[in-house]
Amino acid sequence: MDLFAPRVQLLEDRNIGPWIIVVPLLPQGAGRHKTRVVDLPGGKRYVQNYTPAATRQWKADVAMCAAAKLPTAPLEGPIQVNIWAILPRPKYLLARSKRTGTLLHADEGLMWAPTKPDTDNVEKGVYDALKSAWRDDRQIVCGVTRKLYAEAAGKPRLVIAIMSPPLMSMDELALEDSNA
Repeated sequence: MDLFAPRVQLLEDRNIGPWIIVVPLLPQGAGRHKTRVVDLPGGKRYVQNYTPAATRQWKADVAMCAAAKLPTAPLEGPIQVNIWAILPRPKYLLARSKRTGTLLHADEGLMWAPTKPDTDNVEKGVYDALKSAWRDDRQIVCGVTRKLYAEAAGKPRLVIAIMSPPLMSMDELALEDSNA
């Protein structure tokens, strides 16, 4: 008897998304919390932790772009979140041949971007910005974050896909482990 069969059936009945959200903003990592000492009347002091204003504003802008696409009630159950952080190309990747007009060092399409911000910081910023879309970050069970340079004529942006995670059989899990 398979003890997990009833649970798997419930998950199969619950399909969410996919919701594809395109945010026309420069991808950023979650800014580090700052700390300051605040002096109170009477000589007392305390330490205050805060998020930088630019980070708060970026998260608010991402949340506003996503609000139009997502349901108003928080999502339930396990969630998969895939993120494409599409960054502006550096100038050297935009240099063109004077003779042919083709790019000298790159392709016209998207390219991997081995640069800042770090993918884990981008994830954290997106998860924080979309915290009203789900009950808790713990619901995010899988996903992939990719950093890319924009197309030669493209603009920086974030593309976020939210959906039900795929169910895997024990055979698929074993295969995935053997490829690691």
